[in-house]
Amino acid sequence: GAEEPLWLDGARAACDAALCGEWFCGDCPFAGACDRTCGLCDLSEPCAGGAIRDCAGRCTAATARRDGCCASQFNCASHDFDEGDCEPPASVEEAPAADWCILLTATFCPPSAMTHTVLRDAVARRRDYVSSLESYAASSKRPIVVVENSGAALDELRKAAPSTHFVSFTDDEVDASKGKGHAEHRAMRRALPVLERCRRIVKITGRYFVEGLDAVLDEVDADVVVQSTPSPWSLGDGVLRSEVVGFDAALLDALLGGQDESRGRPAERALFEGVQKLERAGRSVARFPALRVRPTRNAEQSTVVSEL
Repeated sequence: GAEEPLWLDGARAACDAALCGEWFCGDCPFAGACDRTCGLCDLSEPCAGGAIRDCAGRCTAATARRDGCCASQFNCASHDFDEGDCEPPASVEEAPAADWCILLTATFCPPSAMTHTVLRDAVARRRDYVSSLESYAASSKRPIVVVENSGAALDELRKAAPSTHFVSFTDDEVDASKGKGHAEHRAMRRALPVLERCRRIVKITGRYFVEGLDAVLDEVDADVVVQSTPSPWSLGDGVLRSEVVGFDAALLDALLGGQDESRGRPAERALFEGVQKLERAGRSVARFPALRVRPTRNAEQSTVVSEL
């Protein structure tokens, strides 16, 4: 007879587009064929082979629980947000109006395919972020926003700095081959609505605590402020370090858009080119003095960083 229409998650779907092995019972006559005689599984039935039902009701291999990393397929109330490893949904208030706002970027659990990422221990990364945030909260009068892009629970950070504004999401669509700078740019864009009342933003890679930051910001007045210390590596006719960048929020994409490490355009190169274009367009660009930072281990370069 004529093929019956197939509906998945309330949307009409073509049979050849359906994941029949996940959506239909394995013991029906036409399992995997999307036939109307093969009904959707009863969600109360146990999964085979030790699998458990995820947030969408599909049988999924069980992942490590309470490991500090958010498994997005279990990030829902019925799974207690991956048994506490995921940050529950929460409303986020805008940061108050300010000349400069501090934006700290964080990734507790980097994707396995992320390039140039050596430190993958979620506990160690979390410890660095908490220590840095505590120091900023104790030493700066400026609004602080933290954006975390792996969806991990932020309880320790919230406790360390209750007045901080937090943006949490799981970036399952990031293309890891484009590099961690590309992922950071996506996270920064996600945080922009919270920073709307900030005249300028200073983005800092969240593991680094810049000593005397407020005094440094008091002395700079430009549309874009970049680091003055040389990069440990080179590319083409130049690169700029990207751990600390100050900018007018409207210029974010002009500075850091189009990154793609797989095509030879990492964050440091994109920033170098972006600054040149903005200068030619008449935008003011300044440089930070050498920035003192609390000694922080850089696993990628096997060094301890004390200056940026």
